[in-house]
Amino acid sequence: MLDKIQSFFGFTTMPYGRGLAPGMLFSSSDHAQAAARIAYGIATRGITVITGEVGVGKTVAARAALGRTEPARHHLIYIPDPTVGARGYLELLRDCR
Repeated sequence: MLDKIQSFFGFTTMPYGRGLAPGMLFSSSDHAQAAARIAYGIATRGITVITGEVGVGKTVAARAALGRTEPARHHLIYIPDPTVGARGYLELLRDCR
């Protein structure tokens, strides 16, 4: 099915999905705000939380922000399941060391 969609529209890669490269980010005012929040979190060495509806580009925005950082100094923690609860968040943070 995906091959048919790519062929019909002439896509070389699919314009959606989990594997989007940061360069494929459509820069809207919402994405600019997300990027600014992520940059603020990095600058203040704080924890930044980005939330939104499915498919709005949260993961791509986070990957784009991470691409502008020094990997040795910064660590992105991606939590795809918001139902992990407080204890789950603490475990995820502990495991990132």
